[in-house]
Amino acid sequence: MAKYFISILLIITPCVKSQNYISIDNAHYIGKYLYDFQDDSLNSDSRKQQDMMLFIGSKYSLFENYVDFLSDSLFYNIKDNNPQAALGKVFAKTSQYRLESLAGFRVVKDLSTHNTSLKEYLSLAYYQVNEKIQFNWELIDEQTKIISNLKCKKAICYYRGRNYTAWYTMEIPISEGPYKFNGLPGLIVKLYDNKKQHIFTLESFKKITYNRKMFIENKEYKDINCEQYRQTKTNWALEKCRNIQDPNFLQTSSDVNLMEIAARIKSHNNYIEKY
Repeated sequence: MAKYFISILLIITPCVKSQNYISIDNAHYIGKYLYDFQDDSLNSDSRKQQDMMLFIGSKYSLFENYVDFLSDSLFYNIKDNNPQAALGKVFAKTSQYRLESLAGFRVVKDLSTHNTSLKEYLSLAYYQVNEKIQFNWELIDEQTKIISNLKCKKAICYYRGRNYTAWYTMEIPISEGPYKFNGLPGLIVKLYDNKKQHIFTLESFKKITYNRKMFIENKEYKDINCEQYRQTKTNWALEKCRNIQDPNFLQTSSDVNLMEIAARIKSHNNYIEKY
């Protein structure tokens, strides 16, 4: 029980931080991806999975994990409630879902300007990395494959230290995809780096026929670059390790190995962007 409580404390707390949300667009399409990744760069057995959501509107797209999607929706709908009561309601709905350390980001893309903003809550602050990205895709149309019941074509590109293969479908002629990736003649159905340490696979995609808002937290984000972002994530992991090893941090039962938990936190190091 104590080990479970620590896991929830470290993983869920950043997801239930605030009631201050704004809508940036109405979603016309919603896709669900499975993000399968190697958590520890030195351990091929350290694979984790996270459900991710892609919302596509007229002006923006939003890519985020399912836990944040759920908590954002709940907080927005009960934003006028007492903060403590609202927090209790959101925690009750989200605590059954695990949020993996390397999937805590949100990516907002401006569909007209190609500006991309990666946002994340780290070390008790809000950070964002803004980039204007145009991927240099090489289309390999002679190679096709059926993925998720969709006929897909192959494309490759290089981005921030990794070589990627994307399989996209002309059956959904929308130039979007998971994480920061887009710019192909159709929706990206599967994306992975050449070592297959980070894999995104489309599980479902549908057109929305009702009014579905896309939410982000209405916060002042600190602008940082990609390298500063990586360092901030690393520093935050080290900070959590120090907190765990502090005897005043939390009263735990004897069955909890704090050093083991700290080592596990440090192992979350295989960031999708190498630099």
